Amino acid sequence: MKIIKTTLAALLAASLLGCTASPSTELTKDIAVAAPVCCNSFSEYSWVPMNGDKIDFIIDDYSQVSEFAEGKSYFAAFAIPRNIERLQVDVKSWMKIAGVFAPKVILLDPEFQIVKTIALDDFDVMPANLFSLSSYQHRIVMDQQTTPYMVIYSPLDYREG
Repeated sequence: MKIIKTTLAALLAASLLGCTASPSTELTKDIAVAAPVCCNSFSEYSWVPMNGDKIDFIIDDYSQVSEFAEGKSYFAAFAIPRNIERLQVDVKSWMKIAGVFAPKVILLDPEFQIVKTIALDDFDVMPANLFSLSSYQHRIVMDQQTTPYMVIYSPLDYREG
């Protein structure tokens, strides 16, 4: 059985970051999500098919909003295409000068029930090198039969501070 590999790279717009400080001033950013929720259940999400070997995306003020156990959050939702049995996904959140998206991932079964949660503590922090920025990274294997859906979001407690 062949495992297809995909890399997802997440960026977060500055408006979703927590507090930042510069030498001359202190700037507190609004991290609350004021936008209305798009959906009442996972099945109503707009699912992006995971086609290709690299998917770059941004979660920002224009992203879908949902109510999670930890409160409202902007999110991105991905699904394995039906013709793929198994998919290895490397989730990377790049650390930029403006901040970093602190991800939380949930994997769902075909009936949109939560099977697994991957918290920020489960991610590795990878230092920068000549070709890439520092990042949070985690490898996930998704399976068509057990975990065909993945949601990436950032709970309020991750966005603070």
